[in-house]
Amino acid sequence: VDNKSINHRPDLWGHRGIAQEVAAFMNWQMKPLDEMVAIVPEVHASNTSTATKDHSITLEIKNESACSRVAALLCKNIAHKSSQIWMAMRLARVDSKPINTIVDITNYVMFDISQPMHVFDAANFPDKKLTVRTAISSEKLELLDGSFVTLTDHDIVITDGNQPVALAGVMGGKKASFSQNAHAIIIESGSFKSSMVRNSAARYKLTTEASTRFSKQLDPMQNTIALLRFVRIAQILGVVGTVDEKIISIGQIIQPSTIVVPHSFIENRFGIEISSDQIITILQKLSFSVIIFYHGQDLAYKVSVPTLRMTKDITIPEDIVEEIARLYGFENIKYERPTRIMKPFDINPVMMLRKIKNYCAFTMKMREVRDYLFYDESFLKRLGWYPTDAIAIKNPVSENWKRLVTSLVPHLIKNVELNFHSHEQISFFEHNSIWKEISKDLADEYKSLAGIFFGNKNMNFYEYKSLLQDFFVALNCNVVWTKCVSSVEPWFDQLQTADILVDGIKIGRAGMISGSFIRSVVKGQGFVFELQADFLVHHRAPLKQFKAGSKFQSVFVDVSILTDVYSTADIIQSLILQTDAKIDQVNLIDFFEKESWQGKRSLTFRYRISDFEQNLTKETIEFVMNKVTNRLVAQGAEIR
Repeated sequence: VDNKSINHRPDLWGHRGIAQEVAAFMNWQMKPLDEMVAIVPEVHASNTSTATKDHSITLEIKNESACSRVAALLCKNIAHKSSQIWMAMRLARVDSKPINTIVDITNYVMFDISQPMHVFDAANFPDKKLTVRTAISSEKLELLDGSFVTLTDHDIVITDGNQPVALAGVMGGKKASFSQNAHAIIIESGSFKSSMVRNSAARYKLTTEASTRFSKQLDPMQNTIALLRFVRIAQILGVVGTVDEKIISIGQIIQPSTIVVPHSFIENRFGIEISSDQIITILQKLSFSVIIFYHGQDLAYKVSVPTLRMTKDITIPEDIVEEIARLYGFENIKYERPTRIMKPFDINPVMMLRKIKNYCAFTMKMREVRDYLFYDESFLKRLGWYPTDAIAIKNPVSENWKRLVTSLVPHLIKNVELNFHSHEQISFFEHNSIWKEISKDLADEYKSLAGIFFGNKNMNFYEYKSLLQDFFVALNCNVVWTKCVSSVEPWFDQLQTADILVDGIKIGRAGMISGSFIRSVVKGQGFVFELQADFLVHHRAPLKQFKAGSKFQSVFVDVSILTDVYSTADIIQSLILQTDAKIDQVNLIDFFEKESWQGKRSLTFRYRISDFEQNLTKETIEFVMNKVTNRLVAQGAEIR
């Protein structure tokens, strides 16, 4: 039995608990505990029992959260004897020092059934009153070993009605301790809160056999059994005569718990078939009582768990299955490798993500980063930006990391700040999760792809737009760049940012970084984008079909216009393409801006005129060119 099992099962801190395990495994019959205890009447009350003609002791619990149960017995006819040789030898074998027969019996019972108890000299209780309470702060107590402790209000003490006489669960006090001058004794046995006993023992550096057991949360109903066991042994050894008093017990009456376990549940967890007779036999060996009944169409077991296994061991159906399994024998369960059912699945998303990362890393020469999925609150404070739609978790690991990210861009900016000191130009990209709030109690998780280009030199929006456009071309994703129709995130420059659409659906946004937004953390210029990664990895471009070109010679025509900066190249390109059916291709080949033009810019397009039925004539070409010119002028452009 390993140490982990003993700490998990307080019943194994007594020899009878170990014997119960051995008997169950070896299929031996345990001697009933009833044959090993005395017969003494018991009086029970809720939390206070006042002295009567049947018993001379008044017993009280003032703090039920610190002590769930306590029992006491007054024995008047006692005799003093030296330690019994056989008992002294047994105690010595478990490293317990023999003292005298009465004290030895308390230790013997503790090792026997794992219930510590304490013997007091009844003469030190003038009012015959025992009270269990929490100590008063700075209260003093001299312990059995002669040391003095200054108590706190987190300690449990037993008092004579006024003054502490024992540090409950740890060590008795010297004042009321049993001695050779005692003519009558009071035997006390309780159930104390394990955490308080453990903390008291640690606080005063007093690790005793009693504190070790109480720290494990013992069976709360065994305290009266321990008194009866003490009386039986004491009477056999002639140190206690006839007991005229009744046992006084106060506190909670703990009933055995009941767990319902279907037969199919047991077999599913086992992975084998097992008969109901085997299950019942195994559970009864471990002192469980079992009732069989039908739960719908399935056979089920109503298992009554004894209190000695309830405290921290058996609480759920899986615990019952574990008990059955260990007695059935794990070696009797046939070893089978777990089966893995292989199912075909679409690997296109995996390959597309690999392609995206390879393109970002090698073609666009960006470094991949992987950031923490919580906002860095200290960094947001330096940016002066506080997201209002971020989701805060209830139990954050740190006050600095408590809100889930709604965008990957702030962390990319942080990466630039951390690394830009040693580079003139730097770029990062990240593929990670973000969260969008739907309602107060609901949110969606998305995959996002974000990137940043940053440097000291003058950076141009169109240069990086072209770089990103090539990225979409590599993915066979036909995108349209349009003016932003919704509010722009604060890290974007309001005048140099565009929405990216596919078939009219927005899949992301790209633009220059706002200098005022990043001024407090890093100096420079940058271009940033954030795209819906889920859309990109699942995007399927339409199948390309071969389209035969015209067998007649085509003509390429260049047109240069001066237009306002709000007219995008995509709009003008689409306008030229729709002007005439003979125009089958339009490309932007040049653009230029000057500050003196005041909101104007120059764009140069090259379009192709083709005819699939005949050779182009000079008149046809001029006719198409005039249509293009008139269309552009009507749009507000100036032909250069």
